[in-house]
Amino acid sequence: MRRIFLATAISIAIAVCVYPATVNKISQDKLKTYIEKGAPFDFILIDVRSRAEVSVAIGNESCKPYNLPYPLYFLPESRKIPKDRVIIIYCASGMRSVQAAGFLSTNGYVSVYDAGGIMTWTGPTIGGSEIKSLERLPEPSMRATVSGFLQKMRDNDLFSVNGRASLYSRWMQDIELFLQSRRLQ
Repeated sequence: MRRIFLATAISIAIAVCVYPATVNKISQDKLKTYIEKGAPFDFILIDVRSRAEVSVAIGNESCKPYNLPYPLYFLPESRKIPKDRVIIIYCASGMRSVQAAGFLSTNGYVSVYDAGGIMTWTGPTIGGSEIKSLERLPEPSMRATVSGFLQKMRDNDLFSVNGRASLYSRWMQDIELFLQSRRLQ
């Protein structure tokens, strides 16, 4: 029992000290657009604030986040999420979300994004009681929509490939993500 406690304490201490050099960011405006108009891919939205802090959460009827307080619940529960899923993380101010995103990135998760803090959020919110139950992990918070995919194409969102902007490349990535998410249903 003492070894388990010690191992848990060491894991939490290491996780809290993670300050990655680079963490993928998603702007709150982009996340707001995905939530309001649809996303071109499935994603899991995670609020890493403590349960006591969560009276409202980012989301709407189509997009409900999970609450995985960092680091206590986040570390063991995040193992339920496949490493190839798109994960968007936020907290109160942006500090814990960077740490949580860094933890996932350094542990092999490939599509992790930090959305900062809810204190600067101007988009839709839901009540804390509407947050998804942890038993539903790894179910996406939001499913890909055709409208989200088409909006992404209309926005001409460029993607750099080998230092060159390639609209076609970005569209192909989005098409692959959209089709992959449809196959998983």
